[in-house]
Amino acid sequence: MAWLHRCSLGTAVAVVWALVGASTVMAQNSNSWPVVRLVGVEYVDVRAIANRYNLSASWSAQSAAVRLSDARTRLIFKANSREFQTDGVRAFLGEPVVRHRNSLYVSRIDVVTWIMPLLQPGAGVPRSSRPEVIAIDAGHGGPDAGAANRRVGVNEKTVVFDLAKRLKLKLEGRGYRVVLTRERDIKIPLQRRPELANRASADLFVSLHFNSLPSAPAVRGIETYTLTPQGLRSTADAIREPDDRVVVPGHRFNHWNTVLSAAIHRRLLASLHPIDRGMRRARFVVLERINCPAVLVELGFLSNAAEARKIATPAYRTQLAQALADGIDDYRSSISGRGNRLRAKLMTDETTPWPTL
Repeated sequence: MAWLHRCSLGTAVAVVWALVGASTVMAQNSNSWPVVRLVGVEYVDVRAIANRYNLSASWSAQSAAVRLSDARTRLIFKANSREFQTDGVRAFLGEPVVRHRNSLYVSRIDVVTWIMPLLQPGAGVPRSSRPEVIAIDAGHGGPDAGAANRRVGVNEKTVVFDLAKRLKLKLEGRGYRVVLTRERDIKIPLQRRPELANRASADLFVSLHFNSLPSAPAVRGIETYTLTPQGLRSTADAIREPDDRVVVPGHRFNHWNTVLSAAIHRRLLASLHPIDRGMRRARFVVLERINCPAVLVELGFLSNAAEARKIATPAYRTQLAQALADGIDDYRSSISGRGNRLRAKLMTDETTPWPTL
């Protein structure tokens, strides 16, 4: 699977907002965030985020961005963009960041389901179960081979199943109980996969895939998906769709989905140094009906010759299994309050000047 998807903070943006005619109705949301209603969406001033988490706020006119930071944390938001950075990692909001009254604003739902879990896991939500039972979902199977690279001689269903077995061994060696949604090369309907995990009382669900984009063979890298929260657009959607408002069981875990996604995605980046295609959101069937925190990971592009050759090797799949298992351990540390030390390690030095906002 694959998804294809900036501007000055000066006069041009101000003119755009004047033409849009944004209304500003101050309110207090259920998570105690002061909100401003802009073009039908509730937004939160980045300065309110900075105040709540004791972060310094600074801006760069050169890149039309605001940075919120302290010694361990760095968030970067750009005007009119849905992409943001969290400690050097790419992620994608449901609504674009907007310019209003000399500041930048992030949608309230994005603040609640992205920023709060990243900065303070567990705050204001029920504590997640300590993960003991892990459901590993090897994508495709049987007549559904998934993506393929004929030149390299590799197909998705085979390598994800091999990876699932390697990950199972890694996790069992650390004391977890592991359930595979498929034990052999058979087709399991998408709706059946979360049902199998729910029946096993899984505490986490990890769906494994490899990507493909034959029309752009140079594209490579890793993506990590969680369920799109109610009321937001998925990363691949340019406009709002009617099903954006539909509530599904997986929405109960929005907060912990983000924590799990960050733990696994950061560990993959730190261990394997791939191209970072970001933490993303989608309404995948396997993520909607699950009764625990869940992610779907696209671990590379089989349509990219170099990545396909790596993925075809057992040694690289072992490395992937190791990184995924480490990410699950990092998640367990996060919910126990010990935090994730990878955050600071992934931040890079900057040369961009950031005057105080």
